Amino acid sequence: MAPYAIPVNNTKNTLIQVWATWCPFCKKQNAYLEKLYKELPPNSLNVITISIDKNPLLAKQYMENNQYTFPAAMMTPELQKSMGKVKGIPILIILDKNNKIIYREIGEIFPEEYADLKRYLHLSEEPPAAASPAVASVGMATSVPASGINPTESLAEKEELIDGKVAPRQR
Repeated sequence: MAPYAIPVNNTKNTLIQVWATWCPFCKKQNAYLEKLYKELPPNSLNVITISIDKNPLLAKQYMENNQYTFPAAMMTPELQKSMGKVKGIPILIILDKNNKIIYREIGEIFPEEYADLKRYLHLSEEPPAAASPAVASVGMATSVPASGINPTESLAEKEELIDGKVAPRQR
């Protein structure tokens, strides 16, 4: 699987979506996200999704069964602390390049609203930001604080601990 890397000089917004395998609204919204993710111009938006499922293997199987290609992570206690209590799902958050929330929606959004999220894309001819040396190959990363992803457990290798910070895959 492709590694995640922290952009040294982030110039893009970041889309974060919180979901669960058992949530029917999440399933609809994840399909909208997959369509958007495949249509994104290169280097236009950082994307990460976070499963709140208790069983990482169920989340990984869900991603595979639905042929989702967007990056996914598992909720961790550290992330839960930084996000606060999840009161409903799906949750869609857009952070600006300085990690400030510029869009937040709890609950289902519709296809036309999802398509409208393209207004948050960073479209320029700038080359992609260089990646920091801290990278990790993961099936699904596991922790996404506001400053990036700090994986503590890989779903690809469930018991493997990974040090270093990683950020959403650039798209």
